[in-house]
Amino acid sequence: MKKLFAVLAIFALALAGCWDDEDSTGNGNGNGNNSGNNDDVIGTWTGKYNTAGVVTLSIAGDYNWVMTFKDIASSSPSSFDGDWSRSGNSLTLKDYAGRKIIATITSNKLTLTIDSYFTNINRPGSIELTKSGSTGETGETTLKIKNESSKTILDVLWNNVAFGDKSSELTGTWTGTYNENTNHIAGLIELEIGVGSWSTLFKDSNGTIETASGKLGTKTGNIQYIIVPGSSYTDYYCGNASLSGNKLILNITTQAAYTSSYYFPLTKRRETYELTKAGDPFKPGTNATKNVEAGTSYIFFKIGTTAYRTQTAIIVENKENKEFTFNDYTIVVDITDSTNTAKTLGSL
Repeated sequence: MKKLFAVLAIFALALAGCWDDEDSTGNGNGNGNNSGNNDDVIGTWTGKYNTAGVVTLSIAGDYNWVMTFKDIASSSPSSFDGDWSRSGNSLTLKDYAGRKIIATITSNKLTLTIDSYFTNINRPGSIELTKSGSTGETGETTLKIKNESSKTILDVLWNNVAFGDKSSELTGTWTGTYNENTNHIAGLIELEIGVGSWSTLFKDSNGTIETASGKLGTKTGNIQYIIVPGSSYTDYYCGNASLSGNKLILNITTQAAYTSSYYFPLTKRRETYELTKAGDPFKPGTNATKNVEAGTSYIFFKIGTTAYRTQTAIIVENKENKEFTFNDYTIVVDITDSTNTAKTLGSL
């Protein structure tokens, strides 16, 4: 009998040694920590990449995980899932095709080493994540501004932090002036560059107005070519635009000899213009999230060239993930109006 107890004791010690590399349920997923649980990794982790990309990783106690990438260049997120195991401070996350992501725990950070399958659209091979708090906070203080109004607003600013739709450095409204010459008198120019299209307005000081619009051609280096439509099958080169510091240089340079003035209304405007951006556009249906310092400030913005602010100051607490939504019923104030008359954004 004594020999039997000795054998059982040795067997129990051996089993305990094996069990230490598994989780408390004995399912073979090693937790490797001394606490006997995975509370330090279970939860939601978030991180950023490529300036504006966001990755969210949810690690569940049943050894499942879900990871979502929201890329700056994509309107819809990409999600992956699978199961995970642990050895010491290293997690192995496998999707159901066997592809792996290695996650290393250091202090309160989780560093992902990502298989090339998950990085096939220029995501980095390594991303550092921070665990969210119990209220879903990321540990950072952020403000998300959404534009659900019918207006394109410009120069959105909260507490000296700028928000804008940065889909393209060229995209937006550019303005400047021009001098008198033999073809026209002095005046103002406004150039609007959209996605694949452009339009321009020339307003001479005597009230004369000329407009033109067209398509964006191919872009070579820093030069964006602009064209005007000819017949239904033909487009004509009109000039180009390029950035120089914070200025846009617009060259209206040529007109094909066989292009009628109907298709090229800017015959007398073939010059070089230096333009300044009127403001970063914040179009309806877009949003932007920025890291900010806790504080209180109105949200300042412009409609055209007129500056406004929200009627109510927006408070962002430390480590809060604050959201603010513009809609047509948002109450705003013209900052040049000494009476502070309240208006709705949609009425502007």
